[in-house]
Amino acid sequence: MEFFDVVAKRRMHRHFSPEPVSREDLQRLVWAGSRAPQAGNAAVRRFIVVDDPALVRTLRQVMPSFISNAPAVVAICTDLDQVARLMGPRGRDLVSLIDVGTAAENIALAATALGLGACFSQSSTGPAVAAVLELPEHVRPDMVVAVGHVPEVPSLAVRLKLPQVDLNRFGDPLIEGGG
Repeated sequence: MEFFDVVAKRRMHRHFSPEPVSREDLQRLVWAGSRAPQAGNAAVRRFIVVDDPALVRTLRQVMPSFISNAPAVVAICTDLDQVARLMGPRGRDLVSLIDVGTAAENIALAATALGLGACFSQSSTGPAVAAVLELPEHVRPDMVVAVGHVPEVPSLAVRLKLPQVDLNRFGDPLIEGGG
Protein backbone atom coordinates (compact mmCIF):
# COMPACT_ATOMS: atom_id res chain seq x y z
CA MET A 1 0.00 0.00 0.00
CA GLU A 2 1.29 3.43 -0.85
CA PHE A 3 2.25 5.86 1.92
CA PHE A 4 -0.59 8.30 1.25
CA ASP A 5 -3.14 5.47 1.08
CA VAL A 6 -2.09 4.24 4.52
CA VAL A 7 -2.19 7.72 6.02
CA ALA A 8 -5.56 8.52 4.40
CA LYS A 9 -7.02 5.24 5.67
CA ARG A 10 -6.00 6.00 9.26
CA ARG A 11 -8.81 8.03 10.75
CA MET A 12 -10.70 8.23 13.99
CA HIS A 13 -13.81 6.09 14.34
CA ARG A 14 -16.65 6.59 16.77
CA HIS A 15 -18.77 3.64 15.70
CA PHE A 16 -17.62 0.04 15.97
CA SER A 17 -19.13 -3.38 15.42
CA PRO A 18 -19.93 -5.32 18.60
CA GLU A 19 -17.27 -7.94 17.76
CA PRO A 20 -14.67 -8.14 20.54
CA VAL A 21 -11.04 -7.33 19.83
CA SER A 22 -8.80 -10.35 20.31
CA ARG A 23 -6.29 -10.32 23.14
CA GLU A 24 -3.59 -10.96 20.54
CA ASP A 25 -4.56 -7.76 18.67
CA LEU A 26 -4.73 -5.81 21.94
CA GLN A 27 -1.21 -7.03 22.78
CA ARG A 28 -0.03 -5.92 19.34
CA LEU A 29 -1.52 -2.47 19.87
CA VAL A 30 0.23 -2.07 23.20
CA TRP A 31 3.48 -3.32 21.68
CA ALA A 32 3.17 -0.62 19.00
CA GLY A 33 2.38 2.03 21.63
CA SER A 34 5.35 1.00 23.73
CA ARG A 35 7.67 1.48 20.74
CA ALA A 36 6.75 5.16 20.33
CA PRO A 37 9.45 7.74 21.03
CA GLN A 38 9.81 8.82 24.64
CA ALA A 39 11.83 11.74 25.97
CA GLY A 40 15.06 10.59 27.51
CA ASN A 41 14.13 7.03 26.53
CA ALA A 42 12.62 6.82 30.01
CA ALA A 43 10.02 4.15 30.63
CA VAL A 44 7.43 6.28 32.41
CA ARG A 45 4.33 5.19 30.46
CA ARG A 46 1.92 2.53 31.68
CA PHE A 47 -0.69 0.86 29.50
CA ILE A 48 -3.91 -0.61 30.82
CA VAL A 49 -5.92 -2.71 28.40
CA VAL A 50 -9.62 -2.92 29.20
CA ASP A 51 -11.80 -5.45 27.40
CA ASP A 52 -14.24 -6.27 30.19
CA PRO A 53 -17.58 -4.92 28.86
CA ALA A 54 -18.67 -3.72 32.32
CA LEU A 55 -15.44 -1.76 32.84
CA VAL A 56 -15.60 -0.27 29.34
CA ARG A 57 -19.19 0.78 30.05
CA THR A 58 -18.14 2.34 33.37
CA LEU A 59 -15.33 4.27 31.66
CA ARG A 60 -17.85 5.54 29.12
CA GLN A 61 -20.06 6.74 31.98
CA VAL A 62 -17.30 8.67 33.78
CA MET A 63 -15.72 10.15 30.62
CA PRO A 64 -18.00 12.60 28.80
CA SER A 65 -15.52 12.66 25.89
CA PHE A 66 -15.69 8.86 25.40
CA ILE A 67 -18.54 8.89 22.88
CA SER A 68 -17.84 5.71 20.93
CA ASN A 69 -19.26 2.23 21.39
CA ALA A 70 -15.80 0.60 21.33
CA PRO A 71 -15.58 -2.87 22.86
CA ALA A 72 -12.06 -2.28 24.21
CA VAL A 73 -9.74 0.53 25.24
CA VAL A 74 -6.07 1.07 25.89
CA ALA A 75 -5.52 3.58 28.67
CA ILE A 76 -2.17 5.34 28.45
CA CYS A 77 -0.95 6.52 31.83
CA THR A 78 2.12 8.24 33.23
CA ASP A 79 4.04 7.28 36.35
CA LEU A 80 4.32 10.78 37.83
CA ASP A 81 6.90 9.88 40.47
CA GLN A 82 9.24 8.36 37.93
CA VAL A 83 8.85 11.11 35.32
CA ALA A 84 9.35 13.84 37.95
CA ARG A 85 12.48 12.10 39.24
CA LEU A 86 13.91 11.64 35.74
CA MET A 87 12.80 14.86 34.03
CA GLY A 88 11.55 17.26 36.68
CA PRO A 89 8.39 19.38 36.60
CA ARG A 90 8.61 20.14 32.85
CA GLY A 91 8.83 16.44 32.09
CA ARG A 92 5.86 15.71 34.32
CA ASP A 93 3.67 18.58 33.10
CA LEU A 94 4.52 18.78 29.40
CA VAL A 95 6.94 16.26 27.95
CA SER A 96 5.09 13.24 29.32
CA LEU A 97 1.90 14.40 27.58
CA ILE A 98 3.73 14.65 24.26
CA ASP A 99 5.01 11.12 24.85
CA VAL A 100 1.47 9.92 25.48
CA GLY A 101 0.43 11.40 22.13
CA THR A 102 3.19 9.54 20.31
CA ALA A 103 2.09 6.27 21.90
CA ALA A 104 -1.56 6.94 21.01
CA GLU A 105 -0.67 7.64 17.38
CA ASN A 106 1.37 4.43 17.18
CA ILE A 107 -1.63 2.53 18.54
CA ALA A 108 -3.93 4.17 15.97
CA LEU A 109 -1.56 3.32 13.12
CA ALA A 110 -1.22 -0.27 14.35
CA ALA A 111 -5.01 -0.52 14.62
CA THR A 112 -5.31 0.47 10.96
CA ALA A 113 -2.70 -2.11 9.99
CA LEU A 114 -4.71 -4.76 11.88
CA GLY A 115 -7.97 -3.75 10.19
CA LEU A 116 -9.27 -2.11 13.37
CA GLY A 117 -10.39 1.41 14.11
CA ALA A 118 -9.38 3.72 16.95
CA CYS A 119 -10.57 6.91 18.62
CA PHE A 120 -8.76 9.09 21.17
CA SER A 121 -10.43 10.34 24.34
CA GLN A 122 -8.95 12.56 27.01
CA SER A 123 -10.98 13.33 30.06
CA SER A 124 -11.36 16.17 32.49
CA THR A 125 -12.51 13.49 34.94
CA GLY A 126 -9.07 12.01 35.58
CA PRO A 127 -9.77 11.08 39.20
CA ALA A 128 -12.87 9.10 38.14
CA VAL A 129 -10.90 7.30 35.41
CA ALA A 130 -8.15 6.56 37.95
CA ALA A 131 -10.73 5.12 40.34
CA VAL A 132 -12.27 2.88 37.67
CA LEU A 133 -8.82 1.59 36.67
CA GLU A 134 -7.71 1.33 40.33
CA LEU A 135 -4.61 3.41 39.64
CA PRO A 136 -2.26 4.30 42.47
CA GLU A 137 -2.04 8.01 43.29
CA HIS A 138 1.25 8.47 41.42
CA VAL A 139 -0.14 7.18 38.10
CA ARG A 140 -2.02 9.71 35.95
CA PRO A 141 -4.51 8.53 33.30
CA ASP A 142 -3.67 10.69 30.29
CA MET A 143 -5.52 9.22 27.32
CA VAL A 144 -7.91 6.46 26.47
CA VAL A 145 -7.69 4.96 23.00
CA ALA A 146 -10.94 3.24 22.09
CA VAL A 147 -10.43 0.34 19.69
CA GLY A 148 -12.70 -2.00 17.81
CA HIS A 149 -13.68 -3.51 14.51
CA VAL A 150 -15.00 -1.01 12.01
CA PRO A 151 -18.46 -1.90 10.68
CA GLU A 152 -18.94 -2.66 6.99
CA VAL A 153 -20.31 0.85 6.54
CA PRO A 154 -17.96 2.97 8.66
CA SER A 155 -18.89 6.31 10.12
CA LEU A 156 -18.05 9.26 7.92
CA ALA A 157 -14.56 10.65 8.32
CA VAL A 158 -14.25 14.10 9.77
CA ARG A 159 -13.00 16.38 7.03
CA LEU A 160 -10.36 18.62 8.50
CA LYS A 161 -9.00 21.65 6.73
CA LEU A 162 -5.38 21.40 5.80
CA PRO A 163 -3.15 23.41 8.11
CA GLN A 164 -1.46 26.58 7.00
CA VAL A 165 2.11 25.59 6.21
CA ASP A 166 4.73 28.30 5.96
CA LEU A 167 8.20 28.00 4.49
CA ASN A 168 11.18 29.31 6.47
CA ARG A 169 9.19 31.97 8.34
CA PHE A 170 5.68 32.72 9.51
CA GLY A 171 3.51 34.21 6.78
CA ASP A 172 5.37 32.81 3.75
CA PRO A 173 3.12 29.98 2.58
CA LEU A 174 4.74 26.81 1.31
CA ILE A 175 1.73 26.26 -0.93
CA GLU A 176 -0.07 29.30 -2.31
CA GLY A 177 -3.73 29.23 -1.32
CA GLY A 178 -3.10 26.22 0.95
CA GLY A 179 -4.67 25.84 4.36
